[in-house]
Amino acid sequence: MAEVRPFPWRGAFFGLAALCVAGGGVFVGAYANGVRLERAAPASPAAFGQGGGHRPGPLAALAPGDRAAVRRQLALAWQAAAPERAEAREARRRAFAVASAETYHVEAMRAALAEVRAADTAATAKLHDSLAQAMVSLNATERAALAMAVQRNRLRAPPRAEGGAPAPDGPAQRP
Repeated sequence: MAEVRPFPWRGAFFGLAALCVAGGGVFVGAYANGVRLERAAPASPAAFGQGGGHRPGPLAALAPGDRAAVRRQLALAWQAAAPERAEAREARRRAFAVASAETYHVEAMRAALAEVRAADTAATAKLHDSLAQAMVSLNATERAALAMAVQRNRLRAPPRAEGGAPAPDGPAQRP
């Protein structure tokens, strides 16, 4: 008759402990090397001007009462521009459909891209009009502070080449 041996609990325990230590080492090593979990800032219009991450947005240059009023007005304008933004989104989808068609027609693509430009311009114009209206309640000093904050924010954006295209690899050229 074969000898019945008990289950090797001690070996199973040490094997599990080794796996836990190795797994913990991976997390500790990643943390020690600077790996962090970062969540993207919400893309809601109410978050406009608050600045994503660790830097303040351009509306931080305003007094708290003015900041809230301008943010509220811009959020309402964002919601009011929903049809224009939806049309711009659809125009981009149509342009992608033209670009991915079996046969490529240059004139159709040019027309689709012109439609995208027109739709984007309509949506942007509505938001710019609202911004101009929101600045009516600000005095000259507050408007200047807001303009400087927007300029600083723009300079923090990824570098762009002349004409607004992304800059080629190499040293960033700022205007």
